[in-house]
Amino acid sequence: MRKHRIWLYLLLLLLVVQGCKKSELDYVNEDKAAPTLSLKTSELHWVQGYDLYAQGTVTDDIGIKSINLKIAEWSLDKTITFEDSLVKSFNLDYKFKVPATAVDKPNEIVITVTDVSGKTIQKSIIVHMDGDFTMPVFVSAPDNALTVIKSQVASKETVFRVSIDVSDNKELGYVVIKSGAPLNYYDSVLVSGKTATVEKIYTLPSEIANYKFEYTVGDKAIGTEKGNRVTRTTNLTVSDMPDFEKMYLTDVDTKVALNSDLFGVPMLVDHTVPYTYTAKYYSAAADTKVRFIPQKTDFQPNCFGLDDSKTVIINDPNSNPIVLPAVGYYEIVLNTKTSTYSFKQYTPTDATPNSLTYKLDGVDTPIQIGLIGKGFADHPEQNWSPSSAILLKQSTTNPYIYSLDVELEGNVQFIIGPQHPWGWWIEPFWRFDSKTNPEKTRPNNGDNVDLNVPTRTAYTFIFDSHLNRAKMIKR
Repeated sequence: MRKHRIWLYLLLLLLVVQGCKKSELDYVNEDKAAPTLSLKTSELHWVQGYDLYAQGTVTDDIGIKSINLKIAEWSLDKTITFEDSLVKSFNLDYKFKVPATAVDKPNEIVITVTDVSGKTIQKSIIVHMDGDFTMPVFVSAPDNALTVIKSQVASKETVFRVSIDVSDNKELGYVVIKSGAPLNYYDSVLVSGKTATVEKIYTLPSEIANYKFEYTVGDKAIGTEKGNRVTRTTNLTVSDMPDFEKMYLTDVDTKVALNSDLFGVPMLVDHTVPYTYTAKYYSAAADTKVRFIPQKTDFQPNCFGLDDSKTVIINDPNSNPIVLPAVGYYEIVLNTKTSTYSFKQYTPTDATPNSLTYKLDGVDTPIQIGLIGKGFADHPEQNWSPSSAILLKQSTTNPYIYSLDVELEGNVQFIIGPQHPWGWWIEPFWRFDSKTNPEKTRPNNGDNVDLNVPTRTAYTFIFDSHLNRAKMIKR
Protein backbone atom coordinates (compact mmCIF):
# COMPACT_ATOMS: atom_id res chain seq x y z
CA MET A 1 0.00 0.00 0.00
CA ARG A 2 2.86 2.41 0.88
CA LYS A 3 4.49 1.87 -2.55
CA HIS A 4 1.20 2.65 -4.28
CA ARG A 5 0.97 5.95 -2.37
CA ILE A 6 4.52 6.98 -3.41
CA TRP A 7 3.73 6.28 -7.07
CA LEU A 8 0.53 8.26 -6.75
CA TYR A 9 2.40 11.29 -5.31
CA LEU A 10 4.95 11.16 -8.14
CA LEU A 11 2.21 11.01 -10.75
CA LEU A 12 0.41 14.00 -9.24
CA LEU A 13 3.70 15.99 -9.12
CA LEU A 14 4.34 15.24 -12.81
CA LEU A 15 0.86 16.43 -13.72
CA VAL A 16 1.41 19.69 -11.78
CA VAL A 17 4.75 20.34 -13.55
CA GLN A 18 3.23 19.64 -16.96
CA GLY A 19 0.40 21.95 -16.14
CA CYS A 20 2.80 24.78 -15.18
CA LYS A 21 5.06 24.52 -18.27
CA LYS A 22 4.13 27.09 -20.88
CA SER A 23 3.93 26.25 -24.54
CA GLU A 24 5.08 28.66 -27.30
CA LEU A 25 1.41 29.28 -28.01
CA ASP A 26 0.93 30.35 -24.38
CA TYR A 27 3.70 32.96 -24.79
CA VAL A 28 2.16 34.25 -28.02
CA ASN A 29 -1.23 34.58 -26.32
CA GLU A 30 0.28 36.37 -23.30
CA ASP A 31 2.63 38.68 -25.22
CA LYS A 32 1.07 42.12 -25.50
CA ALA A 33 3.97 44.06 -27.10
CA ALA A 34 7.29 43.74 -28.89
CA PRO A 35 10.46 44.09 -26.83
CA THR A 36 11.99 47.55 -26.31
CA LEU A 37 15.55 48.58 -27.11
CA SER A 38 16.91 51.86 -25.77
CA LEU A 39 20.40 52.58 -27.15
CA LYS A 40 22.87 54.81 -25.33
CA THR A 41 23.54 56.48 -28.68
CA SER A 42 22.52 55.91 -32.28
CA GLU A 43 25.73 57.47 -33.65
CA LEU A 44 29.37 56.96 -32.80
CA HIS A 45 32.54 58.63 -34.07
CA TRP A 46 35.30 56.05 -33.97
CA VAL A 47 38.68 55.02 -35.40
CA GLN A 48 39.91 51.83 -37.03
CA GLY A 49 41.63 49.42 -34.64
CA TYR A 50 39.95 50.67 -31.45
CA ASP A 51 37.47 48.76 -29.24
CA LEU A 52 33.87 49.87 -29.69
CA TYR A 53 31.04 49.39 -27.19
CA ALA A 54 27.44 48.82 -28.31
CA GLN A 55 25.43 49.84 -25.24
CA GLY A 56 21.78 50.06 -24.33
CA THR A 57 18.90 48.61 -22.32
CA VAL A 58 16.62 45.77 -23.50
CA THR A 59 13.27 44.98 -21.86
CA ASP A 60 10.30 42.71 -22.59
CA ASP A 61 7.12 41.97 -20.65
CA ILE A 62 7.37 38.17 -20.94
CA GLY A 63 11.07 37.45 -21.55
CA ILE A 64 14.02 38.08 -23.89
CA LYS A 65 15.10 35.24 -26.18
CA SER A 66 18.08 36.72 -28.07
CA ILE A 67 19.98 39.84 -29.12
CA ASN A 68 21.83 39.90 -32.45
CA LEU A 69 24.45 42.44 -33.53
CA LYS A 70 25.36 42.40 -37.20
CA ILE A 71 27.50 44.28 -39.71
CA ALA A 72 28.59 42.14 -42.62
CA GLU A 73 31.41 44.44 -43.75
CA TRP A 74 33.17 43.90 -40.44
CA SER A 75 32.39 40.15 -40.24
CA LEU A 76 30.32 40.80 -37.12
CA ASP A 77 27.35 38.50 -36.50
CA LYS A 78 27.04 38.01 -32.76
CA THR A 79 23.96 36.49 -31.09
CA ILE A 80 23.44 36.67 -27.33
CA THR A 81 20.93 34.03 -26.24
CA PHE A 82 18.99 33.65 -22.98
CA GLU A 83 18.20 30.15 -21.77
CA ASP A 84 16.11 31.49 -18.93
CA SER A 85 12.86 32.87 -20.36
CA LEU A 86 12.32 34.94 -17.20
CA VAL A 87 15.01 37.50 -18.21
CA LYS A 88 12.87 40.56 -18.78
CA SER A 89 15.56 43.26 -18.60
CA PHE A 90 19.15 43.25 -19.83
CA ASN A 91 21.90 45.89 -19.97
CA LEU A 92 23.65 45.51 -23.32
CA ASP A 93 27.37 46.32 -23.22
CA TYR A 94 29.05 44.42 -26.04
CA LYS A 95 32.67 45.17 -26.93
CA PHE A 96 34.42 44.41 -30.19
CA LYS A 97 37.35 45.82 -32.16
CA VAL A 98 36.71 47.89 -35.26
CA PRO A 99 38.72 46.26 -38.06
CA ALA A 100 41.84 48.08 -39.23
CA THR A 101 40.42 47.72 -42.76
CA ALA A 102 37.11 49.46 -41.97
CA VAL A 103 36.18 51.87 -44.76
CA ASP A 104 36.03 55.60 -44.03
CA LYS A 105 32.26 55.88 -44.40
CA PRO A 106 29.18 55.64 -42.16
CA ASN A 107 28.91 51.97 -41.09
CA GLU A 108 25.62 50.54 -39.77
CA ILE A 109 25.50 48.06 -36.89
CA VAL A 110 22.03 46.46 -36.89
CA ILE A 111 20.82 45.27 -33.48
CA THR A 112 17.83 42.89 -33.44
CA VAL A 113 16.07 41.84 -30.22
CA THR A 114 13.72 38.84 -30.20
CA ASP A 115 11.46 37.89 -27.28
CA VAL A 116 10.31 34.38 -26.38
CA SER A 117 7.08 34.75 -28.38
CA GLY A 118 8.99 35.66 -31.54
CA LYS A 119 8.25 39.38 -31.59
CA THR A 120 11.23 41.54 -32.60
CA ILE A 121 12.54 45.09 -32.56
CA GLN A 122 15.42 46.38 -34.65
CA LYS A 123 17.57 49.49 -34.27
CA SER A 124 20.90 50.65 -35.69
CA ILE A 125 24.07 52.38 -34.55
CA ILE A 126 25.77 54.41 -37.27
CA VAL A 127 29.57 54.43 -36.83
CA HIS A 128 31.45 57.29 -38.49
CA MET A 129 35.18 56.70 -38.93
CA ASP A 130 36.23 60.21 -37.95
CA GLY A 131 36.80 59.78 -34.23
CA ASP A 132 39.74 61.21 -32.32
CA PHE A 133 41.54 59.09 -29.74
CA THR A 134 44.92 60.82 -30.05
CA MET A 135 46.01 63.07 -27.20
CA PRO A 136 46.82 66.73 -27.92
CA VAL A 137 50.46 67.72 -27.50
CA PHE A 138 52.29 70.42 -25.59
CA VAL A 139 54.77 71.57 -28.23
CA SER A 140 56.23 73.83 -25.57
CA ALA A 141 55.24 74.76 -22.04
CA PRO A 142 57.00 76.06 -18.92
CA ASP A 143 59.38 73.53 -17.37
CA ASN A 144 58.35 71.31 -14.48
CA ALA A 145 60.55 73.34 -12.11
CA LEU A 146 61.18 77.06 -12.59
CA THR A 147 62.54 79.96 -10.60
CA VAL A 148 61.39 83.55 -10.95
CA ILE A 149 63.76 86.17 -9.54
CA LYS A 150 61.77 88.43 -7.27
CA SER A 151 61.83 92.09 -8.08
CA GLN A 152 64.46 94.08 -6.18
CA VAL A 153 62.65 97.34 -6.94
CA ALA A 154 59.64 98.15 -4.77
CA SER A 155 57.80 99.84 -7.63
CA LYS A 156 58.34 96.94 -10.03
CA GLU A 157 56.13 93.85 -9.93
CA THR A 158 57.38 90.28 -9.91
CA VAL A 159 55.73 88.49 -12.83
CA PHE A 160 55.53 85.01 -14.30
CA ARG A 161 55.12 84.96 -18.07
CA VAL A 162 53.44 81.79 -19.31
CA SER A 163 53.82 80.89 -22.98
CA ILE A 164 52.28 77.63 -24.22
CA ASP A 165 52.27 76.13 -27.72
CA VAL A 166 49.90 73.21 -28.33
CA SER A 167 48.91 71.01 -31.25
CA ASP A 168 46.43 68.26 -32.10
CA ASN A 169 46.09 65.82 -34.96
CA LYS A 170 42.52 67.01 -35.67
CA GLU A 171 41.06 69.93 -33.74
CA LEU A 172 42.03 71.74 -30.55
CA GLY A 173 39.41 72.80 -28.04
CA TYR A 174 40.78 74.75 -25.07
CA VAL A 175 43.72 75.52 -22.80
CA VAL A 176 43.31 75.99 -19.04
CA ILE A 177 45.92 77.64 -16.82
CA LYS A 178 45.35 77.60 -13.09
CA SER A 179 47.05 78.03 -9.75
CA GLY A 180 45.34 77.38 -6.43
CA ALA A 181 45.56 79.25 -3.15
CA PRO A 182 46.98 81.71 -2.38
CA LEU A 183 47.15 83.00 -5.99
CA ASN A 184 43.79 81.59 -7.16
CA TYR A 185 44.38 82.15 -10.86
CA TYR A 186 42.12 80.41 -13.38
CA ASP A 187 42.10 81.11 -17.11
CA SER A 188 40.22 79.04 -19.67
CA VAL A 189 41.05 79.93 -23.27
CA LEU A 190 39.12 78.55 -26.25
CA VAL A 191 41.42 77.56 -29.13
CA SER A 192 40.82 75.97 -32.52
CA GLY A 193 42.68 74.52 -35.45
CA LYS A 194 45.59 72.12 -35.20
CA THR A 195 48.06 74.52 -33.55
CA ALA A 196 47.66 77.38 -31.08
CA THR A 197 49.68 79.62 -28.78
CA VAL A 198 48.44 80.92 -25.43
CA GLU A 199 50.35 83.61 -23.52
CA LYS A 200 49.49 85.02 -20.09
CA ILE A 201 51.25 87.22 -17.53
CA TYR A 202 50.67 86.58 -13.82
CA THR A 203 51.62 88.96 -11.02
CA LEU A 204 53.31 87.35 -8.01
CA PRO A 205 54.02 88.65 -4.50
CA SER A 206 57.60 89.96 -4.35
CA GLU A 207 58.57 87.61 -1.57
CA ILE A 208 60.26 84.22 -1.39
CA ALA A 209 57.60 81.55 -1.87
CA ASN A 210 56.61 78.43 -3.82
CA TYR A 211 53.59 78.04 -6.08
CA LYS A 212 52.13 75.40 -8.35
CA PHE A 213 50.79 76.15 -11.82
CA GLU A 214 48.84 73.58 -13.85
CA TYR A 215 48.20 73.63 -17.60
CA THR A 216 45.63 71.49 -19.41
CA VAL A 217 45.11 71.26 -23.15
CA GLY A 218 41.96 69.58 -24.46
CA ASP A 219 40.95 68.78 -28.01
CA LYS A 220 37.49 68.91 -29.52
CA ALA A 221 35.40 65.91 -28.42
CA ILE A 222 35.09 63.57 -31.40
CA GLY A 223 34.22 60.06 -30.30
CA THR A 224 34.83 60.74 -26.60
CA GLU A 225 32.48 62.42 -24.16
CA LYS A 226 34.91 65.06 -22.93
CA GLY A 227 37.63 64.94 -25.56
CA ASN A 228 41.26 64.05 -24.96
CA ARG A 229 43.16 66.01 -22.33
CA VAL A 230 46.80 66.34 -21.28
CA THR A 231 48.04 68.15 -18.17
CA ARG A 232 51.45 69.50 -17.16
CA THR A 233 52.58 71.34 -14.05
CA THR A 234 55.20 73.83 -12.96
CA ASN A 235 56.58 74.00 -9.44
CA LEU A 236 57.43 77.68 -9.35
CA THR A 237 59.85 79.24 -6.86
CA VAL A 238 60.12 82.98 -6.28
CA SER A 239 63.51 83.81 -4.79
CA ASP A 240 66.60 85.93 -4.91
CA MET A 241 69.17 84.86 -7.47
CA PRO A 242 69.53 81.09 -6.88
CA ASP A 243 72.45 78.82 -7.53
CA PHE A 244 70.74 77.06 -10.45
CA GLU A 245 71.32 73.31 -10.40
CA LYS A 246 71.45 73.18 -14.21
CA MET A 247 72.37 75.69 -16.88
CA TYR A 248 72.13 75.34 -20.66
CA LEU A 249 73.89 77.05 -23.53
CA THR A 250 71.67 78.04 -26.41
CA ASP A 251 72.84 79.02 -29.88
CA VAL A 252 69.24 79.38 -31.13
CA ASP A 253 67.04 82.38 -30.47
CA THR A 254 63.48 81.13 -30.99
CA LYS A 255 61.23 79.07 -28.76
CA VAL A 256 60.38 76.84 -31.73
CA ALA A 257 64.05 75.90 -32.17
CA LEU A 258 64.32 75.14 -28.44
CA ASN A 259 61.46 72.66 -28.63
CA SER A 260 61.59 71.01 -32.06
CA ASP A 261 64.48 68.65 -31.32
CA LEU A 262 64.09 65.15 -29.90
CA PHE A 263 66.90 65.86 -27.44
CA GLY A 264 70.13 67.84 -27.06
CA VAL A 265 68.90 71.43 -27.54
CA PRO A 266 69.75 73.51 -25.56
CA MET A 267 73.14 72.07 -24.53
CA LEU A 268 73.75 71.25 -20.86
CA VAL A 269 76.91 72.87 -19.42
CA ASP A 270 78.93 72.06 -16.31
CA HIS A 271 78.00 73.54 -12.93
CA THR A 272 81.52 73.86 -11.59
CA VAL A 273 81.22 75.87 -8.33
CA PRO A 274 78.30 77.81 -6.79
CA TYR A 275 76.85 80.33 -9.25
CA THR A 276 79.53 79.43 -11.80
CA TYR A 277 78.97 77.49 -15.03
CA THR A 278 81.60 76.36 -17.53
CA ALA A 279 80.62 75.57 -21.09
CA LYS A 280 82.83 73.89 -23.64
CA TYR A 281 81.34 74.54 -27.04
CA TYR A 282 82.22 74.19 -30.71
CA SER A 283 81.49 77.26 -32.83
CA ALA A 284 80.86 75.99 -36.36
CA ALA A 285 80.90 79.48 -37.83
CA ALA A 286 82.43 82.85 -37.11
CA ASP A 287 80.42 85.24 -34.93
CA THR A 288 78.26 82.53 -33.36
CA LYS A 289 75.84 84.00 -30.82
CA VAL A 290 75.19 82.20 -27.54
CA ARG A 291 73.24 82.86 -24.35
CA PHE A 292 72.52 80.83 -21.21
CA ILE A 293 69.18 79.62 -19.78
CA PRO A 294 68.43 77.52 -16.66
CA GLN A 295 65.21 76.13 -18.18
CA LYS A 296 65.01 74.11 -21.41
CA THR A 297 61.82 75.16 -23.15
CA ASP A 298 61.81 78.97 -23.23
CA PHE A 299 63.89 82.11 -22.77
CA GLN A 300 61.55 83.03 -19.92
CA PRO A 301 61.64 83.51 -17.01
CA ASN A 302 65.46 83.53 -17.03
CA CYS A 303 67.95 84.21 -19.80
CA PHE A 304 71.54 85.30 -19.20
CA GLY A 305 73.21 87.48 -21.81
CA LEU A 306 74.91 90.82 -22.07
CA ASP A 307 73.65 94.29 -21.28
CA ASP A 308 73.74 97.03 -23.92
CA SER A 309 77.35 97.84 -23.06
CA LYS A 310 78.22 94.21 -23.91
CA THR A 311 80.32 93.95 -20.74
CA VAL A 312 77.97 92.86 -17.93
CA ILE A 313 75.85 89.71 -17.64
CA ILE A 314 72.15 90.44 -17.07
CA ASN A 315 69.09 88.22 -16.62
CA ASP A 316 66.73 89.32 -19.38
CA PRO A 317 64.98 87.42 -22.21
CA ASN A 318 65.96 90.32 -24.48
CA SER A 319 69.61 90.39 -23.43
CA ASN A 320 72.36 90.54 -26.04
CA PRO A 321 74.25 87.35 -26.95
CA ILE A 322 77.89 86.58 -26.28
CA VAL A 323 79.56 86.55 -29.73
CA LEU A 324 82.28 83.96 -30.45
CA PRO A 325 84.45 85.52 -33.17
CA ALA A 326 85.97 82.51 -34.97
CA VAL A 327 85.39 78.86 -35.84
CA GLY A 328 86.67 76.47 -33.15
CA TYR A 329 86.29 75.18 -29.62
CA TYR A 330 85.66 77.63 -26.78
CA GLU A 331 85.56 77.51 -23.01
CA ILE A 332 83.03 80.00 -21.65
CA VAL A 333 82.74 80.75 -17.93
CA LEU A 334 79.61 82.45 -16.57
CA ASN A 335 78.99 83.69 -13.02
CA THR A 336 75.38 84.65 -12.33
CA LYS A 337 76.13 86.17 -8.93
CA THR A 338 78.93 88.53 -9.97
CA SER A 339 77.39 89.08 -13.43
CA THR A 340 80.71 88.33 -15.11
CA TYR A 341 81.84 86.09 -17.96
CA SER A 342 84.92 85.13 -19.94
CA PHE A 343 85.76 82.95 -22.91
CA LYS A 344 88.86 81.56 -24.60
CA GLN A 345 89.53 79.39 -27.61
CA TYR A 346 91.38 76.06 -27.29
CA THR A 347 92.41 73.02 -29.34
CA PRO A 348 91.39 69.49 -28.21
CA THR A 349 94.09 66.85 -27.90
CA ASP A 350 92.01 63.67 -27.34
CA ALA A 351 91.86 60.98 -30.01
CA THR A 352 88.96 60.91 -32.44
CA PRO A 353 86.94 57.64 -32.62
CA ASN A 354 87.83 56.98 -36.26
CA SER A 355 91.55 57.28 -35.47
CA LEU A 356 91.28 54.19 -33.26
CA THR A 357 91.60 50.55 -34.37
CA TYR A 358 90.50 47.09 -33.26
CA LYS A 359 91.83 43.61 -33.99
CA LEU A 360 90.05 41.69 -36.75
CA ASP A 361 91.72 38.36 -37.53
CA GLY A 362 94.84 39.76 -35.88
CA VAL A 363 94.88 42.83 -38.12
CA ASP A 364 94.53 46.40 -36.83
CA THR A 365 91.30 47.60 -38.43
CA PRO A 366 90.05 51.22 -38.36
CA ILE A 367 86.96 51.79 -36.23
CA GLN A 368 83.81 53.15 -37.86
CA ILE A 369 81.14 54.30 -35.44
CA GLY A 370 77.39 54.35 -36.00
CA LEU A 371 73.96 54.08 -34.37
CA ILE A 372 72.98 50.64 -33.07
CA GLY A 373 69.46 49.99 -31.81
CA LYS A 374 65.91 50.05 -33.14
CA GLY A 375 63.20 52.45 -34.29
CA PHE A 376 65.00 53.53 -37.47
CA ALA A 377 62.19 53.67 -40.04
CA ASP A 378 64.59 54.01 -42.98
CA HIS A 379 66.91 51.27 -41.69
CA PRO A 380 64.62 48.36 -40.73
CA GLU A 381 67.58 45.97 -40.90
CA GLN A 382 69.09 47.63 -37.82
CA ASN A 383 67.81 45.82 -34.74
CA TRP A 384 70.57 45.95 -32.16
CA SER A 385 73.08 44.53 -34.61
CA PRO A 386 76.68 45.90 -34.56
CA SER A 387 77.25 44.26 -37.96
CA SER A 388 74.70 46.60 -39.55
CA ALA A 389 75.43 49.75 -37.53
CA ILE A 390 74.13 52.85 -39.30
CA LEU A 391 77.45 54.57 -39.94
CA LEU A 392 77.92 58.19 -38.91
CA LYS A 393 79.63 60.56 -41.32
CA GLN A 394 82.76 62.25 -39.97
CA SER A 395 82.90 66.02 -40.56
CA THR A 396 85.53 67.20 -43.04
CA THR A 397 86.17 70.36 -41.00
CA ASN A 398 86.04 68.96 -37.44
CA PRO A 399 87.16 65.33 -36.93
CA TYR A 400 85.37 65.15 -33.55
CA ILE A 401 81.92 65.69 -35.08
CA TYR A 402 79.87 62.91 -36.66
CA SER A 403 76.41 63.22 -38.17
CA LEU A 404 73.64 61.28 -39.86
CA ASP A 405 70.24 61.99 -41.42
CA VAL A 406 67.78 59.38 -40.16
CA GLU A 407 64.03 58.79 -39.93
CA LEU A 408 62.58 57.58 -36.62
CA GLU A 409 59.25 56.02 -35.68
CA GLY A 410 57.79 54.21 -32.68
CA ASN A 411 59.92 53.07 -29.77
CA VAL A 412 63.41 54.41 -30.49
CA GLN A 413 66.35 52.87 -28.62
CA PHE A 414 70.01 53.19 -29.50
CA ILE A 415 73.63 53.71 -28.51
CA ILE A 416 76.66 54.94 -30.46
CA GLY A 417 79.12 52.13 -31.16
CA PRO A 418 81.56 50.62 -33.64
CA GLN A 419 80.48 48.51 -36.58
CA HIS A 420 81.79 44.93 -36.38
CA PRO A 421 81.35 42.46 -39.27
CA TRP A 422 80.78 39.54 -36.88
CA GLY A 423 78.31 41.41 -34.67
CA TRP A 424 80.69 41.73 -31.72
CA TRP A 425 80.26 44.49 -29.15
CA ILE A 426 83.59 46.30 -28.88
CA GLU A 427 84.84 49.54 -27.34
CA PRO A 428 84.63 52.46 -27.51
CA PHE A 429 80.87 52.96 -27.30
CA TRP A 430 78.75 55.77 -25.94
CA ARG A 431 75.51 55.57 -24.01
CA PHE A 432 73.69 58.43 -22.28
CA ASP A 433 73.13 59.96 -18.86
CA SER A 434 69.36 59.27 -19.10
CA LYS A 435 67.09 56.99 -21.11
CA THR A 436 64.29 59.50 -21.58
CA ASN A 437 66.02 62.86 -21.06
CA PRO A 438 69.51 62.44 -22.54
CA GLU A 439 71.77 65.46 -22.04
CA LYS A 440 75.28 63.93 -22.09
CA THR A 441 76.92 60.92 -23.69
CA ARG A 442 78.89 58.58 -21.44
CA PRO A 443 81.92 56.77 -22.94
CA ASN A 444 81.67 53.00 -22.29
CA ASN A 445 78.94 53.61 -19.73
CA GLY A 446 75.41 54.96 -19.19
CA ASP A 447 71.93 54.07 -20.48
CA ASN A 448 70.46 53.39 -23.89
CA VAL A 449 68.25 56.12 -25.32
CA ASP A 450 64.62 54.97 -24.97
CA LEU A 451 62.15 57.46 -26.49
CA ASN A 452 58.84 57.39 -28.36
CA VAL A 453 58.34 59.01 -31.77
CA PRO A 454 54.60 58.58 -32.57
CA THR A 455 54.82 59.37 -36.29
CA ARG A 456 57.65 58.90 -38.76
CA THR A 457 59.89 61.97 -38.47
CA ALA A 458 63.11 63.01 -40.20
CA TYR A 459 65.99 64.04 -37.92
CA THR A 460 69.66 64.93 -38.17
CA PHE A 461 71.78 63.28 -35.46
CA ILE A 462 74.97 65.14 -34.47
CA PHE A 463 77.59 63.73 -32.07
CA ASP A 464 80.66 65.55 -30.73
CA SER A 465 83.01 62.96 -29.25
CA HIS A 466 85.23 65.62 -27.63
CA LEU A 467 82.36 67.38 -25.83
CA ASN A 468 80.45 64.14 -25.14
CA ARG A 469 77.30 65.83 -26.38
CA ALA A 470 74.75 64.61 -28.92
CA LYS A 471 71.56 66.07 -30.35
CA MET A 472 68.73 64.85 -32.55
CA ILE A 473 67.33 67.82 -34.50
CA LYS A 474 64.15 67.69 -36.56
CA ARG A 475 64.80 68.38 -40.26
